[in-house]
Amino acid sequence: MTDRRRNIRPDVDDSQAWIRLQDVTYSYGQEGGAGKKRQSLSHVSLNLYPGHTYVVTGPNGCGKSTLFRLMAGLSFPTSGSYFFRGEQITERQMNDRDFSRKFFRKLGFLFQDSETQLFCKTVREEVAFGLFQLGLEKSEVERRTQQYLEMLEISDLAERAPFHLSGGEKKRTALAAVLAMQPQVLILDEPEAGLDEDGENWVIKFLDGLRSEERLIVIATHSRLLAEEVHGEEIRMTKEHTIADRKTREGLQV
Repeated sequence: MTDRRRNIRPDVDDSQAWIRLQDVTYSYGQEGGAGKKRQSLSHVSLNLYPGHTYVVTGPNGCGKSTLFRLMAGLSFPTSGSYFFRGEQITERQMNDRDFSRKFFRKLGFLFQDSETQLFCKTVREEVAFGLFQLGLEKSEVERRTQQYLEMLEISDLAERAPFHLSGGEKKRTALAAVLAMQPQVLILDEPEAGLDEDGENWVIKFLDGLRSEERLIVIATHSRLLAEEVHGEEIRMTKEHTIADRKTREGLQV
């Protein structure tokens, strides 16, 4: 049995994992008009633990983004099971407003294309939007909004329209909106995508500073620099849409 069917950290008690995927397969669409579905994930099993950063690497089309959407509760396994903090996550649960609100208090998701997350009139409103959705008092929303505008160094952009920003500024705005909700789990799909060298270096330094014993961070990336500098445990996906075993991972490039 290969590592794809085992705990990514077999020396640790499975019950302590914040994210558990058990033999997850995900299929979509139709192929050739024959009613067959195309597989995006194939028998993926992972246990991910607080206090750790995991870096998911692999070629285009291997299923990284699908895996991240599933962990973020935006897609659901065709077969297999996904558990978050010990509770199985299903489409029915995520359609329950109270349950999904609690879920997104704990988990923040950054899309690969940050622009898809930006829809408000100003940067300030973007950061505040999710906080209002959580039902926070206006004074707390204003406090957190300012805190994270400053943390992401975008206070001077607060009244700007997001669609007028540069790629790096959009990325920081989307990240501020995610972090302002103070999630314990961060799922970041290619946070360096679309950034120049300076922007990538800033993201690397910022993400490394987020490491905490009370936080789980999962990052998908094609950047070898980011993968090395955030000091994460690598999870290598393959063209077969599953997790490479240790022997397969050795010597592979992002």
